[in-house]
Amino acid sequence: MEFRLLFGQRKNTEAMKIGQARHAKLEEEEWCEKKMEFRLLSGQRKNTEAMKTGQARHAKLEEEVVKKVDLHVKSDEDAWAVKLTNFIIGANQLLLDGLTRELPLIGFAEGVWMVGMVDEVRMPVTETDRNPILVDIKTRVQDTLPAEPQRRNGRLQLMCYKYLWDNLVADSFSSKQFFDFFSLDPSYILSKEIGENTAKSGFPVETLDDVVRCYRNICSKLSPAKHELLLRYEYQKDNSVLGEDRFAYDSDWLKSQIMSCLEFWLGEREANCTPKEERWKCRPSYFIYPNSDSLSFAANGSVFTQDIRTVHVRRFLFIRTGSSRHPISFSAAQLAHILNEWVKDLSEEVDREKAGREEAAKTAKDKTKAVNAAEKRVVAAEKARASAKKRSAKLVSKQNETNLKLAKAASLNVTLSEEVANLRAALEVCENKWYDERFANVEKGVELNHVGPIDEEETNSLRELVEQIDAHVELIETEATNNPPTDGHSDENAHPQPSTSEH
Repeated sequence: MEFRLLFGQRKNTEAMKIGQARHAKLEEEEWCEKKMEFRLLSGQRKNTEAMKTGQARHAKLEEEVVKKVDLHVKSDEDAWAVKLTNFIIGANQLLLDGLTRELPLIGFAEGVWMVGMVDEVRMPVTETDRNPILVDIKTRVQDTLPAEPQRRNGRLQLMCYKYLWDNLVADSFSSKQFFDFFSLDPSYILSKEIGENTAKSGFPVETLDDVVRCYRNICSKLSPAKHELLLRYEYQKDNSVLGEDRFAYDSDWLKSQIMSCLEFWLGEREANCTPKEERWKCRPSYFIYPNSDSLSFAANGSVFTQDIRTVHVRRFLFIRTGSSRHPISFSAAQLAHILNEWVKDLSEEVDREKAGREEAAKTAKDKTKAVNAAEKRVVAAEKARASAKKRSAKLVSKQNETNLKLAKAASLNVTLSEEVANLRAALEVCENKWYDERFANVEKGVELNHVGPIDEEETNSLRELVEQIDAHVELIETEATNNPPTDGHSDENAHPQPSTSEH
């Protein structure tokens, strides 16, 4: 959710002298250094409704995988023990379940202590890949993806998490530096509640040093984070995913950003204003801050210096002396200059909001047209599907009828073929019988040297029988030709029709 740099001794920059800050949010400084400096001078801003909604969403996501326990801390040692314990429990959950959320990161790198809270850590699905995936979740008031400067700010934050994670698993956590920097007693006996909670979690401890040793031990079991990082953007209204930004870790760019941040916080340079092309980020910024005996007015990234006492502008103008506030008088020209800038900014903001609403209305109208067109296409597709289904049913019915007729024709062909075969067999038997009888008579006559007269009546009777059989065979063959078999082959097994001779 955020990434901080922690400092011990600092040089006296304006921000240091007035704010006495111990934490540097790297992503806030990358967004606008001058705005961050003004905020340190005038106090932290209150949480907006959008910020509260985002925090509630992160809390809900955490409750899905993590069971939180309220613990009472009595000292700084107890507080740090709880932070380290939360990491140990989350890391064990990651190794066992493959997922954990709201994991605190604490480590030392580039000469400073760094802390962060990564939204989600996933273990890859494949068993061979043990490099966890770091995920950061951003909630949006508008249902659009952010501009490139906002994406760049989110990428910087997530790269910081990987940088800190990789340093932890490389065993770069120095116990002695940790105890010395935060003035902690390693042999301090932790509260009873903390001891009971750690024992239930599987690593009983008694002192802060015990917790640190467990912390370093679990870090040694982890692998460096995956090179590809994931930013997920959600719409606050319904928690729908607006999009995902997958990007590669850029160590050179990240280190240059960290070193630039350290230059400012260590007093080696003054805060920079936002680049001109990104001045839209400064539109809500109205601050007047002390600079020796003068004050400066900041609006839209420009700084104006006036010879007045310390003043803070936020809708109204006040002079601050200790804890009390009294009205102050401005010259007409000074007040007109300030108010003109203010009115100009408000007018530009109104124009932007108006343009945004018009664009949203146009987009909604286009979406409505697209939805109506899609609905019409769906109705037409349904009608076409029903018509096609009906035609298909008719075709199937006709095909079934045709198959039935073909089956009947095939059956009739088989029957006719069998009748033809039977008649031909009967004809052959009759012919053989007739020839056998005639040859037998001829042989008998030869033996008696006498050939009797041929029985003309019997011959005619046999001839008539043959003619009837031939006529019936021709009729059957004609019917078979009119009803060919379904397989298109002729009856190859049929006997050829024998020829008859008259005697």
